[in-house]
Amino acid sequence: MVNWKTSILFIALVILFLSGCKKAVSVSQPPQREPPEKADEKSREQVGLAEEARTVMLKFQQALQESAWEKALSYCSKNVKAKAKEYESAEAFFKAVVPIETIVQTRRFRFFPVKGSTDKFYYVFDWSFHTSDPDMEHRTGWQPFIYKTDVGWTIDFRTTPLKEWIEQYKQDALRSRQRAKERELRRKAFEPKLKAVKAKTRLTLVSKEFVLGRPMLFRLELVNQGEEEFLYDHQQVTVNASMTITDENGKRVSYIAGPVQTLGTYKPIKPGKSVVLFDDLDIAKQYDIKKPGRYKVQFNGNGLQIGITTGEEQFDPDNFIGIAEKFPSNTVEINVRPFDM
Repeated sequence: MVNWKTSILFIALVILFLSGCKKAVSVSQPPQREPPEKADEKSREQVGLAEEARTVMLKFQQALQESAWEKALSYCSKNVKAKAKEYESAEAFFKAVVPIETIVQTRRFRFFPVKGSTDKFYYVFDWSFHTSDPDMEHRTGWQPFIYKTDVGWTIDFRTTPLKEWIEQYKQDALRSRQRAKERELRRKAFEPKLKAVKAKTRLTLVSKEFVLGRPMLFRLELVNQGEEEFLYDHQQVTVNASMTITDENGKRVSYIAGPVQTLGTYKPIKPGKSVVLFDDLDIAKQYDIKKPGRYKVQFNGNGLQIGITTGEEQFDPDNFIGIAEKFPSNTVEINVRPFDM
């Protein structure tokens, strides 16, 4: 007969062993991701900030409309207030540097976020207006920006008198028009070299599986398939709806990340060579993928500029002749499954 003390000891050892195995298994499991609802909190926060910025700009607009010049100035930055002191009055300042008529007649604001050198976002408002100058073929714009500080929202803008910067804009437009004519002449001269450019983009998967609420990573390469070197600028291939994504019903998935401004330069790529344009683009952050199912993903060519140089200075924008043709990638199909807790 088995001793009862021995039986109890055996059972206790089995329990300890099983609990240890369970603990070991739980440690080896991958960390749990936040459900999609958590990821949406940041988007809601950004929407809230944008609405706050819009509300303050509406108050600024109303102050100008009511000729409440001091009140309008109270919404402005320290730099703007300091410049206003150089004028006889706040009224004289605003009439000299701000297109008041255009602003007060605006019924719907156009604005977009721009990330500065810090982690803060600046919302840039865009007011376009016509001038009476016949040499101004296009509308010109006045773009104040607004940012949040510890004490509230602050509006900032250029304080150069309107007449001065409109004249400067006119001169810049004339120079730009002249450069455009020169580029067109160079384009015709270099047409054979442009036709020799053979480029291809290649889209591949980085993520091994695609799950709602988790990163969905992709890689994009540019290949020079021709016999001549060409230049490329890929500064916007990861933003501003550069990907076309459709669900299994053929419906296009919306881009939700918003417009982004970037800075970049032209880089050379040798014949037969390839370069990586991105290898960690997370479409889950930029596109409204909320349902499981099959999706088709393609780089649509937006944000990629390809061309040649016509001068000795390879990276001089004035010597760059771009190709109007876009270079979309192959289409990749993915299967997105639900998030498992």
